[in-house]
Amino acid sequence: MFLWWYTGQNDTVYAVHYKGLVEYYLPQGSPFTHRRAADLANLATEFFQERQELLQQQFRTFEALRIYLRNVTEVVPQLGGIFGGVLLDNVDRSVLLADNIKEKMVVIAERAEEAGEVEIEEKALDVAVQLEDLKSELGELKTESSPMRITEIAGDVRQIYNDTKDLAEAVVSTVQANIKERALELRRLYLIVQELKERLHPPIFPFFNGVWELILPQAITDSNGEEIGLSFAFKLKEVRNPVWKFAEDKIMIKCRFYYVPVQESSAELVYKVGRGEMKMDFQIDGWDWNIDEVTKTVNELRSAGIDITAPDIERAGLALWVDLTSAKFDRVRNVRNVGETFEEIGNTTSLKKAAEEVLESARDLTEAVKEGYETLTQAIAEVEREIAADSTDRAEVQEEILKVIDKSLDNVVDSLLDMKRLVAEALSCLEDTSGAETYEELGNDLTVVADHAVERLRSINETLSSLLDVQDGSVVKETLTAVYREYKETFEELRESALTIANRLRSELENLAARLAERARATRIRIEDKTITLSDRLEEDEKPVNIGAKIGEDLKLGFATDDGSLAGWFKFVNASKVTYPDGDVENHPVRAAYIEAGNHLRLYMIYPYFDDATLEHDPSIGLDVEETIGPEAQEPKYTVTPPSGDEIMPSSVETAVQQALPTTTIVTTAVAVALVVVAAVFYLRRR
Repeated sequence: MFLWWYTGQNDTVYAVHYKGLVEYYLPQGSPFTHRRAADLANLATEFFQERQELLQQQFRTFEALRIYLRNVTEVVPQLGGIFGGVLLDNVDRSVLLADNIKEKMVVIAERAEEAGEVEIEEKALDVAVQLEDLKSELGELKTESSPMRITEIAGDVRQIYNDTKDLAEAVVSTVQANIKERALELRRLYLIVQELKERLHPPIFPFFNGVWELILPQAITDSNGEEIGLSFAFKLKEVRNPVWKFAEDKIMIKCRFYYVPVQESSAELVYKVGRGEMKMDFQIDGWDWNIDEVTKTVNELRSAGIDITAPDIERAGLALWVDLTSAKFDRVRNVRNVGETFEEIGNTTSLKKAAEEVLESARDLTEAVKEGYETLTQAIAEVEREIAADSTDRAEVQEEILKVIDKSLDNVVDSLLDMKRLVAEALSCLEDTSGAETYEELGNDLTVVADHAVERLRSINETLSSLLDVQDGSVVKETLTAVYREYKETFEELRESALTIANRLRSELENLAARLAERARATRIRIEDKTITLSDRLEEDEKPVNIGAKIGEDLKLGFATDDGSLAGWFKFVNASKVTYPDGDVENHPVRAAYIEAGNHLRLYMIYPYFDDATLEHDPSIGLDVEETIGPEAQEPKYTVTPPSGDEIMPSSVETAVQQALPTTTIVTTAVAVALVVVAAVFYLRRR
């Protein structure tokens, strides 16, 4: 967190809080919204969705063929009615019956064609042709009826009867085999997605999860040894959560504070840095991308012949999340208290939204459990009906089992994992807020309960999958009943625990909200010529920021109140520098999105995918006051090449124009500001 204020008006303090990084993969043509971008389920399933939908469509086709199978089996005894009509001298009745059966054969052929079953299609069409020929023969009986002719027709009917029986058996066998095959591939894809999700790191890396090293301030000097500014940095040295181990030593925030205006140039970008402005180069030295894991899995499946669309890497990237706000104080006496006030403002707002999402997730989980009960009960009842009718339709039993797996179990597992993720995100909002231990305990409680439930659920899934090969209906019923008992025991325990945890989280939130600081002063933020009211709009999606199309332009956000503008501002250049391992350097565009988060603005600076390269971007903070807005404070006195890599000092400082010695007023102001910066830095070091 960076705090700054004007010593001539130190009742207002401005804050930019570096909250973390969001890895995103955006839907086609969609603007950035961190909820959707950070949704692991979307990231992991989007690329498998097309294949899953194809399999589900094939499944529905075979289901339709199975349902029509009943018509095939009904046809067999009806064929006897054709010959019966002949014997009763009712030829018209026999022709009508043959035509009706032929139409059913045509429909079966169409269903088989949709399912890609050529053999069944050909058999059905062959029977249809035989029936059409039989209609002609029956018509001849009206003019020529002899015992020999009737015997021939009886032989044709018998052949059609045998062919129809073969067709019915083929349909039964094929439908059962294909339902199982599609079901197993769907199951494999589901398990692949679940395994992939478990390999992916969370989409949001909260900076408070790390231990940051302060690289002490050093003086920036010109060729004459004249001090023109300070340089210091923060480097991520350790992470508390091992899932983020890859980020250690890879993230830095390098700060340069100038007493005089300078011009910096880097990778063909040239920009001015005013007096009293502090540049904060944000640098990431490579990243372990979730999208790379997804791409790897997709490519493996494609190599195995499963047609899945490959990810579009242009839609992936990272977003830097910062909170912007200001607060009114009598005057700045204690930097620690000031910082804690801002933390409380930001944490309460973030946690409020997180807790609401957790509660909604708990409700979704309860609904999933309820649907599971209903589906299991329906499956058991269907199997009982089949057993009672003494004609167990194995294909129908297979479908009922698959419904149980899909609706009763997989849905609940997904809801559970979502709830775990949301609780983890809620915990990431806490930082040093009082009560963090309670939330940690809640998170641990949910993890224990959820992991135990997921383990039991997956065991149940294995049991159900084995039933796809079981022929004996009574065994299926007995197993389903046992599954129902275990399901009920597992989920009554889970539902109670999940709701208890969610309600405790809500209670803790209400206690924290009661302590929300009332000193938040910023009610508006200016983005160029647009003024935004900082109401609580966390229920909405982020809004895109219109940034100049020309790379290298600034975007400036100013603080304001209902009464007018304030002095503080935050800005950044709409370009990031990307340095590849081979030394090539490119400038990539930077986009932005924001949301009004109640007394602060939540801003996302959006960077495209940069593979294993190093990305650098340079936000800055400052004040529009008398000492910083005049020509003398803006006209560069030096040209500076900013540091690169692990360096924090500029690599060169050259005089831009002949300059006069600083006046006493400027020197005094510079020293005062420098002392404030140093005090804040050493305060952070102590923390």
